[in-house]
This record gives sequence, structure tokens and C-alpha cells, in this order.
Amino acid sequence: MKYANGQGVVQNDEEAVRWFRKSAEQNFANAQYNLALRYLSGQGVGPSDSEAFKWFRKAADQGIAQAQHNIGVIYRKGQGVARDYGEAFKWFRKAADQGLAQAQHNIGMFYMRGWGVARNEGEAFKWFQKAADQGNGLAQLRLGAMYAKGRGVGIDAKKSARWIRKAAKQGIGLAQFLLGAYYAEGQSVERDYIRSYMWLEIANLRGLKSATGHQGVIAENVTEANITKFHKRIDQFRDELEKGIDLLQK
Repeated sequence: MKYANGQGVVQNDEEAVRWFRKSAEQNFANAQYNLALRYLSGQGVGPSDSEAFKWFRKAADQGIAQAQHNIGVIYRKGQGVARDYGEAFKWFRKAADQGLAQAQHNIGMFYMRGWGVARNEGEAFKWFQKAADQGNGLAQLRLGAMYAKGRGVGIDAKKSARWIRKAAKQGIGLAQFLLGAYYAEGQSVERDYIRSYMWLEIANLRGLKSATGHQGVIAENVTEANITKFHKRIDQFRDELEKGIDLLQK
């Protein structure tokens, strides 16, 4: 790891790969996982999907949850192996059972879509809840949508808004757009055109360009002074995002 991170030595990707390999060949699971990442990215070694899969599998077989998750991703995408949703589900489940939020979210998606397993919205909700409780923004967005539509759970507009807000604060663009719409419509929250405009602008900042058109409608209900005020706040968000610091998570 010293060569990988430049700790006490000059950072050298090729040397990092050489030492990861030595440890991996001695069956150290973390080294196997890190070597797989290098083959996946081509950092310090020629990229190879087959080598990445081989070393992820060795680490996964030793119980490294993130490696199990990555095996699931490889099977889902068919990256260097034949696409197999059943295998993907199996490996995501192994990682999910160890508490990995990403994998729990993916298990929820597989149940929602019926990929590699019988479709079951109740099970999808259960796994999204597990991931959302750990702070997974996408799972929080899914819960918000399920509460809104009554899929896998009874309709609850207030819980829908609460989970959408959580996802929005983590920077999920679609959640920010939906929260802006909620404030505009007074759906499960008190109608607030200023907050609506702000969240739509933040969604736009995140790249969700469809938010721009909705802002024009909202702007008709917001004074010029308030628009100027919130643009100043949004500029602060933009400056912090450029530094890699997301104020929305505070």
C-alpha cells in the first residue's frame, strides 16, 4: 500500500502492483482485492477483465464483501463473462448479508425488476430500507418513490417526502428535482416556492437539465429579491462542490 499511496516512498503504480501480487499469491484477501482493482482500472498494469474477475473471485471466496459485490456487478454487466443475473443476485446477496449498503440496494433492484429472482416488491422494499438506513442515497430515493406509489408498502406521502429529502441532501439529482416539485405542489410538505426554486436549481447544478424548465414556472411565484438571494447561496454550493466538499451533506 505504501507504493500505491506514496507513503514514505515515491508513488509508483507498477511497484504497487508487484507487491499486491506477491501478497495476493500468498492468499492475502485484501491484496487480492486490490490487485483486482488494478486490473479493472489498468492502473500500473495492463487492463484485463479476466484477471480482475479472477482476483475478485479469490477475495470474494475469502469473504471480502466489496469483492463479492464487484463479482455481482461483473455478472450483471457481462463484463468479461457471460451476463448472468442469477449469478449476479447470488453474489450481491452474499455482500448484502454482510451489511454492504451498495449490495443491499442492488438486491432491492433485482427484486423490483425480477432480475435473476421472482419479482417481489415487498422484498425490494425490505432491502432498500436496509440500505437507506445506512445512508445509501439511491435506496433513500427508491423508498421515497415506493411510499409515493404504494409499491411494496402502503402509500404514505409524508414518509415519501422524508426519504426524498434525505436523498436530495446526499446529492441525488433526481431526488433534488422531486423535492423541488414537492415544495412547488405542496405535496407532503408546506408549499414553498423559494425552496422549490432552490432545489430545482441545485438539481440543475448536478446536471439534471430538465429542472430548468420547471424553474421558469416557479419563478413566476418568487420575487426577484428572493431569486437573487438564493442564487448567492447556490453559488456557495457551486464553489464548495468544485473543492470536492458537498455542503448538502451537512
